[in-house]
Amino acid sequence: MELQFKGICEVQSSSSRDSARVCAALALVLFSSYILNTFLFPPIAGVFPVAREITTYGGVVFSVVVAMVAWHRPSAMNETIWTTAVFVAGVVSASMLSWGTVSANETAILAGSPLGGIAGIWLSVLVGAALPSLAARQVLLVVPGAFLVDYAVRMGVMAAGVFLDVPCASIAFMASLVASYVLVRPLARKTLCAIHDSVAPTVLNVTSPSSYLPLSSFVYVAVFLFSVACGFAVSGETQRMEPTFTLASFLPVSIAFVVGAVRGAASFDSVYKAAALLAFAGFLTAPLVFFENAMLGRQMNAAFLNSGSDLFSMLLYCLVAVAGARNRLGAVSVATTAFAVQWVGIGVGAPIAQAAARMGETTPAAAAWVTMVIAFVFIAFNYIGAERFSFSRAIGGIVPAHVDCLEAQAPAERGADYKLKREVHADDTATGNRANAAVDGFVPGCCGCDAGRQNAANEDFLPATKGEDFESACSSVAERFGLTAREAEVFELLARGRTSLIIQEKLVLSHNTVKTHVRHIYAKLDVHSQQELISIVEREYEVVK
Repeated sequence: MELQFKGICEVQSSSSRDSARVCAALALVLFSSYILNTFLFPPIAGVFPVAREITTYGGVVFSVVVAMVAWHRPSAMNETIWTTAVFVAGVVSASMLSWGTVSANETAILAGSPLGGIAGIWLSVLVGAALPSLAARQVLLVVPGAFLVDYAVRMGVMAAGVFLDVPCASIAFMASLVASYVLVRPLARKTLCAIHDSVAPTVLNVTSPSSYLPLSSFVYVAVFLFSVACGFAVSGETQRMEPTFTLASFLPVSIAFVVGAVRGAASFDSVYKAAALLAFAGFLTAPLVFFENAMLGRQMNAAFLNSGSDLFSMLLYCLVAVAGARNRLGAVSVATTAFAVQWVGIGVGAPIAQAAARMGETTPAAAAWVTMVIAFVFIAFNYIGAERFSFSRAIGGIVPAHVDCLEAQAPAERGADYKLKREVHADDTATGNRANAAVDGFVPGCCGCDAGRQNAANEDFLPATKGEDFESACSSVAERFGLTAREAEVFELLARGRTSLIIQEKLVLSHNTVKTHVRHIYAKLDVHSQQELISIVEREYEVVK
């Protein structure tokens, strides 16, 4: 099965202006990374060599924290508070790193390094939260377009011979992220507000496991191993490539942009295979770097690794966009988890590349063997371990989360974001996107639920749930599929659209017990989501009635 971008997302109402804003915001995030790796880390590493690794893993820890909050307590995802804290930490970090580098103070660099990457991570998350607001065809233009804009700016900087000292680079780094935030904030807030008062994914994941990408997914394994290759590319970011090789490294993303513009579709798996081949070529040319007169080898190695890592990074943003569009309630947790795994891979790959480079100065043959072993592991994973894996199937299997109607709140109690959330609700309802319309706990039109009148405190979720006919339909299905007495009780509540949290309260069961019952029920009925289960009961109800 080859699933394409085209048709994956619900077509949503988004303007070309929104696309331009997200494109510019992503380009600024990418350019800030270039500033960080080209102008900031090299002089900092001259004073404190492990600063880059500390920054990388500081970003990983921050990503994990954000992912856990989005997964367990989405009500804590207040965008304004998080952004304010992130930028304050970013300014403090930039100040400490600049002062520490200028004064050769290792303590100051050590204090500033853990916070150095969190602003970039947070802006990547916000861009990931904004992308689901765009239509599928727009995503195909926006993401590679942002990489091309970043390329063009980099080329201009290199052609002009611009060099930034650490204080100026720190200012440019933070300015790029602030500008990115101003551009992306309106669209990112739509997603964050949609999940702010929704049921936590940790609750919905029990009854709608197919709505979320599990941490055990092979997608994340692929992201990690490929990011090791990205770490190799990052470690050589300071090496200036000749114009010919620089342009060659831009070619794969340029092709992706043209394909997206012309066809309006692109295969996840085809893009990944192209990125993997480029990265493999980079590993194959790596041994050339460790021998004399290796300038050509250095240029080829940098071009292959950079083009492969950029093509994969482009794919990663597209994956986040499509996964978020299919289930906006899980958009933030998917984005933060993906970026955390990516940064872990980079944090592993960059030190290995640096160690190989140091080894190459004394024992080139040993360094060459190290890179060849890594190349073998990489190619073995892609063509043996991942032989049957498909990005398209993994992402295509995500279905909109089924959210029952929560008790209505008075408008005065909804807080300052109520107006914005109602706007998101109206936009998504107009486009028929039920997953994204799950705002304020309401899902208008979902299985006949009327958000204006329905109240889960005293009314059932489905119009079919009133009367004995519905109970008879549930009993008939439970008997036909061999459900136990307790499973039948859980099954009926699932059929009424109840979440695991409500089932726990009604039946006085633990979270894990409910999760186990739901898993057994789904296995016996051969369904993968609560909506599929409800459809079976609805068909049975029509027969009974």
